[in-house]
Amino acid sequence: MENQEDLENCSQESIYTSNARRWLLIIVALGLLIRFIAAYVQPAFIDEGYVYYLTKTGIENTIYTLKIDAHPPTFNIIMYPLIMRTANIFLLRLPCVCLSAVTILLAFALLRRFMEETASLTLTALYASSLGIVITDAQLRTYGPLTLSLTAMWIGLLDVYKYGCPYPGIFQRHPRWRWALLWLCGCSGAAWHYLGILSLAACCLSVLFLPRSARIRTLLCLVCGALPSSLWLVWSRMTAGLSHDPPPAGMSLFHFNHIYYIPACLLNLNINILKPLCANMLLNSELQYALNQFVFPLITLPLWAVLILGWRNLAKERAWEAAFLGVNLMLPPLLLLGACVLGKLGYSQTRYSLPMSIPFFILLFNGLKEADRPFWQKLFLSINAALLLLLPFCPFLWNQSWKDTRAYLDSIRRPNDIIGICPAYTSHCFAMDYDPEHISFIFDKDYKVGMIQQPNPGKTPIFLLDPSMRGSELLRDLHGFRLILIMCQERVYKDNGALLNWLSQYYTLAGEHHFVSVWDWADVNTYVLEPKTAASYLPADKTN
Repeated sequence: MENQEDLENCSQESIYTSNARRWLLIIVALGLLIRFIAAYVQPAFIDEGYVYYLTKTGIENTIYTLKIDAHPPTFNIIMYPLIMRTANIFLLRLPCVCLSAVTILLAFALLRRFMEETASLTLTALYASSLGIVITDAQLRTYGPLTLSLTAMWIGLLDVYKYGCPYPGIFQRHPRWRWALLWLCGCSGAAWHYLGILSLAACCLSVLFLPRSARIRTLLCLVCGALPSSLWLVWSRMTAGLSHDPPPAGMSLFHFNHIYYIPACLLNLNINILKPLCANMLLNSELQYALNQFVFPLITLPLWAVLILGWRNLAKERAWEAAFLGVNLMLPPLLLLGACVLGKLGYSQTRYSLPMSIPFFILLFNGLKEADRPFWQKLFLSINAALLLLLPFCPFLWNQSWKDTRAYLDSIRRPNDIIGICPAYTSHCFAMDYDPEHISFIFDKDYKVGMIQQPNPGKTPIFLLDPSMRGSELLRDLHGFRLILIMCQERVYKDNGALLNWLSQYYTLAGEHHFVSVWDWADVNTYVLEPKTAASYLPADKTN
């Protein structure tokens, strides 16, 4: 039974004072403005191009292809009508940007349950302006909607613990709708991303310690919410044709080290900024590997100490809430990393942890409070504010500067040129920027893509290059054409550079342009290759 007296008190009290409402309105407005700017200035991200072109192939093909990836197709299905009408990346990002305003409001509602008003507003402002969260909210990706669903679900579960039912301030005439709303939040969270399924598993663990009167009903609500996406995850793993070989030791170590990177990512001391800056100072590749795999993880250990201290401080008076935050902060990323290490999922990224930002902020500030370190609180806020100034440049994601590359292409282009792009998966975001109306892709079960182009007299044709394509057949196809080679991530994959060296046997380098990013994934190198004499095009044998 619901505690009627507590429910009546809840309906009369409000976490929003008039002063808080004014500041919260300002924070939401500024947060939205920053996200609109981010959505406008960022070039198309590799994953965004993949979402666009895969969704454009049709819902049935999208479902079939995404079972390899294990991501639920929900986001692609919902975005399908808009994607069929526009290729403008800013317009495609707008739904996620608008949803982020609701997430900011929910962030304050969650923070207010653990902190006084001023601290809650401060951390809400931090959430609204944190660079990693801003960039993620402003992308054509599932992470923004996932954060919204999980935050709403966490608020409902805290209500269940305190009042016996979720969201007691709404649906006064129809209390069953409150449970329907909790189910909807959990179901949508699981449907956006497989991290949402793992988050529901963490919530089920914490629900086991609820009072008996609410335990069974809440567990049933969460399990029913997770069931559709859980069936998808099981089906995709069983039918995707995954290799049963254990993952390479290096890849397992890479995934395991993400557990150390997670707090740095949430703190916006982003490893993707610091790592390449320091690694480029070292000439020895073994030292670079040691730095990336061992030194930087060790740097984040003090953050774990502060988080544990914050958990202990909160648990002194609010044991269940502290356990709830700790479980929901740590268990989903740990389960995800474990699945990757065991080879059940192909990869993980630290940005998958961004939906856990609010529990992280709560425990971090509780830890700094317990340690009596107000200086570190101010330093933390200052660092995040300073990093926000990097917003127009986005050096910590994979974004290639197609604007810079396009300007160079326009300056050197000739009527009979052909553009080759390598590696092939970078072609999605380049094609969105270059000629989305006349380019489409074919996706197969091995993540390989084929490009289809409709004739467009105003555009230079593009073809996909791969190091495995080295051979006389390729040369014959390109015979008589000048080749403009767009080489991405040349510092990352040695085979890309080998392809350029192989082409030098038959082409003369006539020009080049380099966009070098802080983060090596975002490098774009453009080479203009003039064909040599016809005799050199026809090697005696067809070996690579």
